[in-house]
Amino acid sequence: MGGGALTKVDPRAGDSVLIDLYYARAGGGVVATASDLTTGRTQAITISAGTKALFTAAEVAAVLRNPASPPPSNSRLWQFTSSAVTTYTGVHGTMTGPWTTSEVIDTTNGGASGQTVMSPSFLFDNNANFGAWIRAFLLK
Repeated sequence: MGGGALTKVDPRAGDSVLIDLYYARAGGGVVATASDLTTGRTQAITISAGTKALFTAAEVAAVLRNPASPPPSNSRLWQFTSSAVTTYTGVHGTMTGPWTTSEVIDTTNGGASGQTVMSPSFLFDNNANFGAWIRAFLLK
């Protein structure tokens, strides 16, 4: 089993990044690739060498390292575009399926009673595009 973090691609605000996760039929194994289309940096890591990997869940997410204080207003951090999924058996889908999906919202306490810190926008362009937003909130 391989793995690791995609650390060589470090996008900045405004960069366009292509994320690809696929099964490499020729060499076997599951590969994750990130390409910053703005800077030209690309990195690929093998998740499972020589074998198929069984994924029971997948997540498209935005993560902030060491976030500072909340912004004065809601701000879009990232825009995910042309998102698509194809299963090993060839089933094509969007962010909404034909599989079970759920929306994840980050809060100050990790639960429903916390203030919203980060959340996705609505899906648009045939459920292929959405944004990740950092939300303004009052510190208590």
